[in-house]
Amino acid sequence: MKILKGITASAGLARGVACLYSDKAEENISHYIIGKEKVESEILRLKETHNNTIDVMKRIIQTSKGLFDKSTSEIFDAHLIFPRKSGHLEGVVVV
Repeated sequence: MKILKGITASAGLARGVACLYSDKAEENISHYIIGKEKVESEILRLKETHNNTIDVMKRIIQTSKGLFDKSTSEIFDAHLIFPRKSGHLEGVVVV
């Protein structure tokens, strides 16, 4: 397990946009059945999107290095931990 440590800016004070997760958010996500003949193309589409996400995040990180000091720009590195974790796309199965 990788542990990320940071410096607390304030004890109990936060400013910014807050996002509250709600089950109602699921209502806006499309749910559909994929036929067996389309499973391979959907897995490929998932992997392509995954790789694109990593590429976009790398560009954001590179841009942040020009905008912020080293310690601040390193915060963005944490966003690549999950997408780079090997095996998290494994287990996609046909049901």
